[in-house]
Amino acid sequence: MGERSLAALAAALELAAAGYAAGAQGCPMAEVIAPGKGETIAASRPTIEWRALAGVERYRVQIESRIPEGRVLGRIDTVVAGTKFVPPAVLTDERAAVKVLVTAECGAAAQPSVIEEPARFFIDLRASCPAPAALQVKDGNRLAWGKVAGAQRYELAAYSALDGRSVLQAETLDPAYQLPAIQQPAYVMVRARCAHAYSAPAYQVLGPSAR
Repeated sequence: MGERSLAALAAALELAAAGYAAGAQGCPMAEVIAPGKGETIAASRPTIEWRALAGVERYRVQIESRIPEGRVLGRIDTVVAGTKFVPPAVLTDERAAVKVLVTAECGAAAQPSVIEEPARFFIDLRASCPAPAALQVKDGNRLAWGKVAGAQRYELAAYSALDGRSVLQAETLDPAYQLPAIQQPAYVMVRARCAHAYSAPAYQVLGPSAR
């Protein structure tokens, strides 16, 4: 490709970029006022609120929820009337960094994207679902712990202390579980599942005598 062709291509790309930027800038952004910027909240479906734009009745709301420094949990891209929006599903069941972008409903292809935005607020639900406490093995093979207020069930997992192999995956409605015979040293994890969150895990070491 000759110098003239390269120059023409560069000019076309620059013009396209300028057109996209102009289109994006022509789609006014609304100021999000809640949740607060940088705020950490304990709500899995928080109310998103923004200041009204003059003459605008319908807004495009974009939300991205992701594990902090990790994978995307989900995205929402919808159009709503008014200046408030509640996500139809939980944004996380434990922790998340959440991006929010609210613009007028422009209908143009060139619009700002939430993907380019920094995190607006953070969700941490662990405080609303305490970890099981006082894990102990009773009567040789019965694992028990303190009841967690609001827990709907408890999840258990046990792993070999020798090679990390899974030796148990179970659920129970009660704050206790009858362990099977375990013939090697292992550790067991218990966590509570509350309405909209998991607790942090609690651990107990098991010896081969727990049978």
